Amino acid sequence: TSDFVSDEENLRTALFTGYTPAVRPQQTTEVTILQIPLSLNKLDIGEQLMSMSTLSAMVWFDQRLTWDPTVNGGIQFITVDTDKVWTPSVVVENAVEKVGTVGGKSNDGTPLRIAHFGLIFWYPPMEMSTSCEMRIAKETDLVYYSANGEWDMQGTWSDTGYFTDGTQFFKRLNFYFTFRRKWQFYGQNLVLPIVLTSILMCAVFALPIESGEKMGFSLTVLLSYVVFLTWVTDNLPAVSTDVSVLQVYLAIVLGLGVLATLLTT
Repeated sequence: TSDFVSDEENLRTALFTGYTPAVRPQQTTEVTILQIPLSLNKLDIGEQLMSMSTLSAMVWFDQRLTWDPTVNGGIQFITVDTDKVWTPSVVVENAVEKVGTVGGKSNDGTPLRIAHFGLIFWYPPMEMSTSCEMRIAKETDLVYYSANGEWDMQGTWSDTGYFTDGTQFFKRLNFYFTFRRKWQFYGQNLVLPIVLTSILMCAVFALPIESGEKMGFSLTVLLSYVVFLTWVTDNLPAVSTDVSVLQVYLAIVLGLGVLATLLTT
C-alpha cells in the first residue's frame, strides 16, 4: 500500500510540475459531449420553461497527461480536481436562472478521471432550468422512454452549429428533447367533460319550444365552453406559430354553440 501511494504521488508530481491548467492541450482540442437526461423536474408549457437533472459526459485528449503504467506501479487511471487540469468551457446558452460553465465551481466541481494514454473523462451532473420553444402541434409516436408523473420522454437528439461574436468563433451544440403528456388526468378531467358538453349542445334542439328553456340551456352550455377555452389558453404558450388541436376544437364548437343559440331565438 505504501508503495502504491508513493508511486501515485511521484506520478502526480511528474505530471503536474510545469502544467498550466489555463492552456488548452492543443490549438484545436476536440471534445466529445454526451448529454444524459436523468429526470424531468418541471415542464411549464405556459411559461415555456423546462427544468431537468442531467449528466454531461465529456471526453477529450491531453497529450501532456500521459505516462507508462509499467514504470509507475501499474497505475492506469488517476482522479484529479477540475482546477488541476484544463477543462472545456461549456455554457448553457438559454439558461433562465443562472449562467455558468458546466461542471465548474458554481456547480459541484466534479473530479475528472485521467487514463494513462491521455484521455480525460468528465461526468459533471447539473440541474438546469432553460427556456425552450414548445411545439404543441407536433405529433409524436407512442414509444415510452422514461417514467415521470406527468410526462413521458419520447426521444432526444442533437446537432451542432457555429456562431461568431466579433473576432471570437464559437461552436454551438444543440440538444433536443421530445415529451408526450400522459393523457389519463386530462382525459378524465378535461376531454371527457368537453365531449359530454358537446352532446348537451346538440340536445338543445330536442327541448320542446313550450318549455321556454331553450335560450337559458344554450347560454349555460355556451358559458361552459368559454370556461374550457379559458383554462386551455391559460395553460398553453401565447404564441401563434403552433396552435393546439384542442384549442381549434373548442373554438369551432364555441362558434357552433353561438349559432345554435341564435337559432333558438
